[in-house]
Amino acid sequence: MLVAGGLAGCDFQAAEDAFNDFDVIIGLEPINTVVNGIVVDNATGELIAAHLEFSGPDASVLIDAYSDPVDEINAEDGVVTFGIQNAVVPSEGSPVTITVTATAEGYYTTVETIEVTEVGDAAFTISMPGESISGPAARGTAATQDSSTQTDGSGAVTQTTTVQTQQTAQTTASATVTVPQGSVPLTANGTPLTGQITTQLRSYDSGSGLQALPSGARRTTGGTNQAVAGAVFFKMADGAGNVAVDARAASSGVIASKSAGVCTGGIKISLKSSDASLRATYDVLVGLGITVDARVYAFTPADGQNNEVAATIVEPDGANGLKVELCIGGAAGSDGLINTTAIGNPDDGIIYTFAFGSSYTTSGLLNHMVTLSGLTGTPGIKFSLAGPGINRSATTYVGNGSYELRTLLGAPGDFTVVNNATYVLTAQYSGSNQSVAVSITNPLSGSSSLSLPSGSDLVNFNVTASMQCADPNTQKFEVQITTQSLDAVSAFYRIAGSGSEWTVLRKAAITSKTATDARIEIKGNVAMRPSTEYRFKGVLGTDASTTLATSPAAAGPWTITLSTDDVGISCVNR
Repeated sequence: MLVAGGLAGCDFQAAEDAFNDFDVIIGLEPINTVVNGIVVDNATGELIAAHLEFSGPDASVLIDAYSDPVDEINAEDGVVTFGIQNAVVPSEGSPVTITVTATAEGYYTTVETIEVTEVGDAAFTISMPGESISGPAARGTAATQDSSTQTDGSGAVTQTTTVQTQQTAQTTASATVTVPQGSVPLTANGTPLTGQITTQLRSYDSGSGLQALPSGARRTTGGTNQAVAGAVFFKMADGAGNVAVDARAASSGVIASKSAGVCTGGIKISLKSSDASLRATYDVLVGLGITVDARVYAFTPADGQNNEVAATIVEPDGANGLKVELCIGGAAGSDGLINTTAIGNPDDGIIYTFAFGSSYTTSGLLNHMVTLSGLTGTPGIKFSLAGPGINRSATTYVGNGSYELRTLLGAPGDFTVVNNATYVLTAQYSGSNQSVAVSITNPLSGSSSLSLPSGSDLVNFNVTASMQCADPNTQKFEVQITTQSLDAVSAFYRIAGSGSEWTVLRKAAITSKTATDARIEIKGNVAMRPSTEYRFKGVLGTDASTTLATSPAAAGPWTITLSTDDVGISCVNR
């Protein structure tokens, strides 16, 4: 089933028409290292169609399923497979490093750098944040849209208005924008907004919400992540499409000011974080007599700029939160007064982020060593690292031993961490509900250990997936498929209807693959939950097909048979 599903998207009928009475043979060269990509909606986890472009130091060694060079691919079903030239042997000491840029309609462009460190197969997931405020809210975010602000003919706001995101079950973080009566919202060239003004807001908590930020808003111009403590998407526009960047204060011609953390006269943006670990870090710094300041950046999705626009003081908010207050309409300077001249193209809105100052942070590779024990074989483990400025996860196939965090998380390059902060590394078997965690004080150095339970809610199935013509003695496939061709096929699976993550079926889990002129069969050992309906997706290059099957109640054999009609391959008389 997994193999046949991967072949379903190929245009066999067109090939048959072209060759008429000739047999078409799908015969692909073996590929030693296959890379499997998954593209999902950040809020829902559902697969989305995306265009992938490859760059970076090793992009030139990438090949498609037909062993041709490739520098871009359309992942039309949200999953894609490609390979690495067989002459290139990736290893820990000589990894293959590529940068993947994903674009999709209705989503922010997302850029991820991945490393392949061993021969066989590798997998990466790109989680794309949606642009729409009205779309599903990703974890750690809350959004709102308001059109109650009105201006007179000169552009002055007729009545003070306040717009605030609403707390959700996923986050208590919030963002608030206050526009005082008499203030004049202005475009970048000083044109007043007039008439009815619509304000869009989305708050991003510093915990899980960081994953919902566009990748460009999480990185400095040098490429490292910022130690982001909180963020807000802000867009204020009138009916003519004018977008506010600046403002004149309530008293005509008088600039706004900020004193003791309070913005007076200009547009005020208050941003609150509910991340308890971030607050704990803040309390440690304050206990050392440190006044915590933060750098403020403005990311503009329309042109990808992410420029520093202000500095501000971080303040406590309640028992577990933090807050900052930004002020638009004043002279650029410290204490949250936004330098609007440093903001890029605001047409698609502005994402303001605040990050802990450099005096409290350190940058470097995630070289913290983690010793794993309790594992049998090399199962798929989902590792997640969460803490101030970092929220990253990846599924990695490892056994007992010691590994750098950067390897477990598939996270090459420098990262900025907050000094004296506590980060939490969580590990769970791929597809399982069981997990273990360990606290890490410095992800850049030191060591820790994790013992994973030998038992879990997964059992091992000996899967046989096959399809054949109704009468192999008198019929054959209209297209001949060689056994070697099956090396280019990858399979992904997830629990059906649960919103769970997709997992790739590794080459190492496959025990045999055969193809004759009338039958395709693949056998493998897979750890999955019993009595559970799964959705499978087979992929060859950019072509994919899916099917559903329910696992048996106990470990053992699991036979899955597909009709040739299900995968679009016809049988013909011999």
